[in-house]
Amino acid sequence: MPRLSLRPKHSSRTQRAACAIAVAAVLSTGCASIINGRTQRVAVGSEPPGARVSVGDRVLGVTPTRVELDRSDGDLVLRFEKDCYRDTVLPVPRRTSNWVAGNVLLAGVPVNEYALGPWLGAMAFWAAVGGFIDWRSGGAFTFPTSCRPRSTP
Repeated sequence: MPRLSLRPKHSSRTQRAACAIAVAAVLSTGCASIINGRTQRVAVGSEPPGARVSVGDRVLGVTPTRVELDRSDGDLVLRFEKDCYRDTVLPVPRRTSNWVAGNVLLAGVPVNEYALGPWLGAMAFWAAVGGFIDWRSGGAFTFPTSCRPRSTP
């Protein structure tokens, strides 16, 4: 009677590499969104303290405070108002997060090995999807961790 083998026909090295690549592809999708999230807390102060801080028509609080900024809003301009002082405006630029590199690195993986070619192609696809998710949600961006303008009387 013939013996049944439960061992796969592929080499275990190839299978391990394919599994590692698949896991990396899944975990890298939207790297920056997973790490950063949609919003960021920013410490806001002023010299002198006690200024009302706002973005557009929305009042965020009185300094010193921490404000929650939506990363998908783009560059923001904070306005500081205090009695007996001139209003101060402070641009808060949005920068690209370093976590976007996770998507860029995986999208740039060369497809040059026949056994892993389909896996690497899938990685590039999911890395591109992750990059789009990061860009759309705002997770691809970051604000400064704090800001503190000086108002003049």
